[in-house]
This record gives sequence, structure tokens and C-alpha cells, in this order.
Amino acid sequence: MIEQKITLTDAGGLHARPAALFVQLCKSFQCKVTVKLGEKQADAKSILSLMTLGAGNGAIITVCADGADEVQAMEKITSFFSENSH
Repeated sequence: MIEQKITLTDAGGLHARPAALFVQLCKSFQCKVTVKLGEKQADAKSILSLMTLGAGNGAIITVCADGADEVQAMEKITSFFSENSH
């Protein structure tokens, strides 16, 4: 299992459109991907679960990947948040 802390820099945080794109990305991997914000935890392959976090601009989330392709998943996830920051 690997973890990465990521600061959300998109003006709307992890709102509907970026959340949908993020879920689509996570579904392309076999490993389990979870997102933590404080005491809350969400399945990154479920948009409903992810939206319940209420992760806004400036929030620091922890992304965890666990499984056979966890390294590749984390590389793509890190790139996703770097490329989608405004």
C-alpha cells in the first residue's frame, strides 16, 4: 500500500466534474484506491462516496492505493491532480 498527500488547488475542490474524471481514472486500475479527508474515507471508484467527503479548494486529502498496480495508479493520480490544478 502506498499513500500520497495531495492539496486540492482547483477553485471548486473535488466537485462534480473533476470527481467524475478522477473516478474514471481510478476505475482503470485493479488496485483499491481510497481517499481520506480528516476522519472521512471514500472509495475513489464511487462518485457518490467521493462527493460525501466535501473536499474543497485547499483541502489536503490522502490518497491510498493498494494492489498489484498501485505504483502506476499513484503516478497517474499524482499527475491528474497536478494537471487539473488552477
